[in-house]
Amino acid sequence: MTRMIWTVSLLRRMSVVLGAYVCICLLASCAGSVPMSSELSGARQAYARASASPGAQLVPAELRKARDALAQAEAFQREQPGSRQARELGVLAYREARIAEALVGLAFDNAVSAKVDKEFGSAAVTSAKP
Repeated sequence: MTRMIWTVSLLRRMSVVLGAYVCICLLASCAGSVPMSSELSGARQAYARASASPGAQLVPAELRKARDALAQAEAFQREQPGSRQARELGVLAYREARIAEALVGLAFDNAVSAKVDKEFGSAAVTSAKP
C-alpha cells in the first residue's frame, strides 16, 4: 500500500515538473518571435492571393512593387516591432498588395475577354458569310 502511495506521489511530482518544462519551452519559443500587425498579416495574404492568381504574370511590375513594400514593412517590423512607422509601412504594404491583387484580376479578365472576343468574333464573321 505504501509503495502505491509513493508511486502516485512520484507521478504527481513528475507531472508538475513536466508541466513546468512545457510552459518554459512555450514561453521561450514565443520570446524570439516578432508580433505581426494585422496590416502586415493582411498584406501577406493579399500578396499571396495576387501572386497565386492565374493573371499574375500579366502585371509583374505591380507584383514587384507589392513584394518590395511587403519586404520593407517586414524588415522594419523586425527592427522596431509595434512602432508607429512599422504599422504605417504595414498599411502601405497592405494597400500595395490589394492594388496588385485588383490589377492582376483586371488583367486576367481583360485577357480572357480578348480571347473570347477573338474566338467568337471570328466565328461570327465566318457564320455571317453566305
